[in-house]
Amino acid sequence: MSDQRSQLGKFLGQRLWFKATFERFSHKKIPAGGFSPVLLLLDVQLSNKKGKSISANVADHVWVFANKEVFKIGKELFEGDEISFSAVVDTYSIKRQDVVNKRNNIQQAVNQDNKQIFQDYRENYVDWKDNWKKVAQRNQAIKQQFQAGQIDRKTMQQLEQANIDQYKNRQPNGVTVKKEEEANKQQAKIDQRALKYIDYQLVELRQVKFIKQRRLHKGWIRKQITEKDQPNRKFTKYLAARSFAYKDGIAYDEFINKK
Repeated sequence: MSDQRSQLGKFLGQRLWFKATFERFSHKKIPAGGFSPVLLLLDVQLSNKKGKSISANVADHVWVFANKEVFKIGKELFEGDEISFSAVVDTYSIKRQDVVNKRNNIQQAVNQDNKQIFQDYRENYVDWKDNWKKVAQRNQAIKQQFQAGQIDRKTMQQLEQANIDQYKNRQPNGVTVKKEEEANKQQAKIDQRALKYIDYQLVELRQVKFIKQRRLHKGWIRKQITEKDQPNRKFTKYLAARSFAYKDGIAYDEFINKK
């Protein structure tokens, strides 16, 4: 999913005004069967009804279905034309590898973090176990002080117990480690769910109008179009062929000769 286009998510379900630059005309297979004409729009921005930009770069590109409202614009669109329109922000399901990879990367990262947490715990635990020798040595020294008459039995016992308690209090907490690992796993799930297998699109275009019509290459003239042309697949395929030829810089005479 486009990182820019994800910004449309906060407007989900709303009908808003947009402006965009036309790139090309094409067709897209639809679930019901057959193909429907579509437009590729670039540099999609939120705008007002007059086409003045309110928020730039809400989508670097978006494909929109060319419904009858699009054909009401009256003239053929060419690369570089700028248009404005109102549309509803909607979603559609995707299964893109980049999203899968990002989700997998999150899981790999948390696995690595938890592995390091456990390794640190094991090392600290081994070090703690080794420190018992030092505790035993200190308590042996205290016992020798008692035997030499330097301290009484009660003091000896208190000092020995203090050393033992201090040692126990420094024991690495395996329960805390487990909780930290589990917290990391839960956060990873949240981060993965945030990378949804959906993308955002603009549907139900209305009030499509030109903001700027590009001056065409020599020989090219805009065809007149009306809403009655929208269901005519032969004609829309012709428009798509013209769109690709113009974008590729093919002269009009050459395009006609290739037909």
